Amino acid sequence: MPAVRARLRRAVRKIPPRLRPALKAAPIALCAFLALYLMLASVVPPERYALRAGQRAPVTFTASKDIDDAVTTEELRQRAVAEVAERYRPDGAASDRAIARIAGALDRLDGARLTLADDDRELRQMYTTIQIETLRAANADQFHRFAADLTDCVRQRLGAWVQEGREREAIDAILRDLEGREGGAGWAEIARTLLIANFEPNLLLDAEATERARADAYAAVPIETYRMGQTIVREGEIVTRAQFEVLDKLGIIKNRAVDLSLYLGIGLILLLMMAIPAMYLAQFDRGATKNLGQLTLMCAIAILTLALSLLFRPLRVELMPVSLGVMLAALLIKPRTALILNLPISIVAGFVGASGRAAPPAAMTGVILSGIVSGAVCAAVIARQRHRVGVMIAGLLTGAANVATHYAVGLIINANIAADPTWIPWAAGSGVLAAVICIGSQPALEWFFNLATPSKLAELSNPNQPLIRRLLLEAPGTYHHSIIVANLSEAAANAVGANALLARVGAYYHDAGKLMRPMYFTENQSGDNPHDRTDTQVSVAILTAHPRDGAQLAQKQRIPRPILDIIAQHHGDSPVSFFYERALARGEGPLNPDDFRYDDPKPQTVEAAIVMLADTVEAATRSLGDSDPKRIGEAVGRLVRAKLDDGQLDDSPITLRDLSRIVEAFSLALAGAFHRRVAYPAVSLERRRRAGPRAAAALPLPDLPDAPTPAKGGESP
Repeated sequence: MPAVRARLRRAVRKIPPRLRPALKAAPIALCAFLALYLMLASVVPPERYALRAGQRAPVTFTASKDIDDAVTTEELRQRAVAEVAERYRPDGAASDRAIARIAGALDRLDGARLTLADDDRELRQMYTTIQIETLRAANADQFHRFAADLTDCVRQRLGAWVQEGREREAIDAILRDLEGREGGAGWAEIARTLLIANFEPNLLLDAEATERARADAYAAVPIETYRMGQTIVREGEIVTRAQFEVLDKLGIIKNRAVDLSLYLGIGLILLLMMAIPAMYLAQFDRGATKNLGQLTLMCAIAILTLALSLLFRPLRVELMPVSLGVMLAALLIKPRTALILNLPISIVAGFVGASGRAAPPAAMTGVILSGIVSGAVCAAVIARQRHRVGVMIAGLLTGAANVATHYAVGLIINANIAADPTWIPWAAGSGVLAAVICIGSQPALEWFFNLATPSKLAELSNPNQPLIRRLLLEAPGTYHHSIIVANLSEAAANAVGANALLARVGAYYHDAGKLMRPMYFTENQSGDNPHDRTDTQVSVAILTAHPRDGAQLAQKQRIPRPILDIIAQHHGDSPVSFFYERALARGEGPLNPDDFRYDDPKPQTVEAAIVMLADTVEAATRSLGDSDPKRIGEAVGRLVRAKLDDGQLDDSPITLRDLSRIVEAFSLALAGAFHRRVAYPAVSLERRRRAGPRAAAALPLPDLPDAPTPAKGGESP
């Protein structure tokens, strides 16, 4: 096993870095594909029946897709082939050959008729006794008239074209022509014998032309096809063999062949639909391709939406909560990602809604278009108000969009949509149903995937949260410092259009690691500084450990990943200049400046970068001792510039314009926090005496000393 694992690790290292996220996401995509495929395969194929040709149909069967009627088509084609006449080609020399052969046979017969012997076997095999006696009894004139009449009749008949295979009909016609001429029955039989042996048709059968004509007739017959939604056989009618074969191709007949093309089509549709969000993420949101949790959440949203659509489809196709997917994605991920994810969900839901319907194209079109339109409405509403009220508003607007879309589809397909308005409450209720399910399932998905949604962030900002409560009790200086950093971060995030709530909550927890050793940090000290009696390297290790310690503490409390990243990245690899200078002053041997830096990742997001800058600015400006706005602004600018020059912002998507706005926001917030205050004069006021019936019930209070007057610029009581 160790050898196998080693080979696997070596194989993974050979994979290009750009392909590794796709490789990690492949198992998630495969599981989602199988789940969606099983759901579609369970509903799209029709119900199967034990049925045979000749039985009565138990229900009315309609075509679930365009299907060819092979049996009927073949019958029509064979009928068309049978109606094609045979093709012939004329043989101009055939007439001359036939007349010459008959004339030659007559000449031979004339020369031999007087010397016919009883033992002439050839003649007796060819002619009957009556014919032979007729020849012997005839004189030359009679024979010559017979020969001339026969030759003339043959010539007339061959002049009208005689088809190959119809020689007997031509011979009978010649004999009928001879009946009106002189001669008896014996001469007619002699003529028949001569014609059978020597007659030749002059219109020969053209087999190749006949086959070509039949092939053309076969191909000219169009394929008989049942269109999607067309009735194949009605309930109670006898199922013909052709109808049975069509039902078998559709997979309706039990214990017969499975419609492999249908299942292959389901698989291809799912692959194409999954490719839509995959291509979007790869092109426009590459960071999401590395976030396996987000990819898993997207797949879970799609599976949940289609599963609930399957659940509500039997009630009414308009009730399917297709917009649930875009609602959850907009709340839990991003509205823009929700719009892209909504497109494949709506299309696949269209196939779900069309299955088993009398008019599949209309049902499919209505579901797909209503899903796309309502998805755009949901994303627009939730992007502005990502709370429960916003979800309910989105649900109501979605219901209205569904009604309008289904009505428009009904008008396009020429359906009398106004005659049956019962679908309207179902279509309107779909949006409300999706909103209710969204609100109900959101907390479960937030907990399972540990997401930093607005509601989760609002919950984490509660002062009664364990880590915040511990900061207040065990490290009050750090707590108050975090509050000010949170205010600065929120102001800066609003200024640059970042997630202000995430920045504020991340600032609340950014110094949670100081709970491990609170007294080693200046804001929690009250005179005694443990660093004065601690080795410099140890002091540096204690200070630089608090981002990692904070991330571990937060992880135990199931704090979402974006906040963990802020905690771990809020110092980056910044230098610990104070202790480096102390080590230099103490002459503690050769020093490596890199040993006096934090060993943490640099900020990867705008919010993490803002918290880093706010933390630095708050700590540095506290020692200014001057509330002049100009000096505060200059100090803030220098501190931000120092972080930029040190490369701490290299990995974040923050821009120089953003930094300018952040500096302005910090300056305004700090000027307001450090504003001047007037001194309150000490004025002696006569104590107000309680009067009335409750005066006796007043509790006796001890004499209190006069409150001291604060110094000029001090805090007010």
